[in-house]
Amino acid sequence: TWFPSTRTLVVAQAQFSKEGEAQRGLAGFRVDGRCRFAQAWTLNVGGGPQPQPLGVGSIALSAASTIGKIAVVDTRTGTLLNLLETGPAYAPLTAAGASIVSGSADGTIRSFRAAPGAG
Repeated sequence: TWFPSTRTLVVAQAQFSKEGEAQRGLAGFRVDGRCRFAQAWTLNVGGGPQPQPLGVGSIALSAASTIGKIAVVDTRTGTLLNLLETGPAYAPLTAAGASIVSGSADGTIRSFRAAPGAG
């Protein structure tokens, strides 16, 4: 997912290593001085199926299916801002007005409303 406000490409289902152990989650990339993508940050949100992140302003929302949560991430820094309880969610998140909608493997549909001024 491309975030124009932070000029960051966020990739889900990324595999990377930190301190010798493989981790999975999100990776943020920015265009460097040679017009190539360079890794700006990574964030371990667990393995499992992760659909493309949803972009809302400078915020990425990504299903972290293994832990049954939605990761809310600041794309400027790769900082985890919040984890929203969903149960295992394998479908892409959807924006509906000021709400984020998530469907989980148990058949439950959840809606999260963004705080005023968020993003």
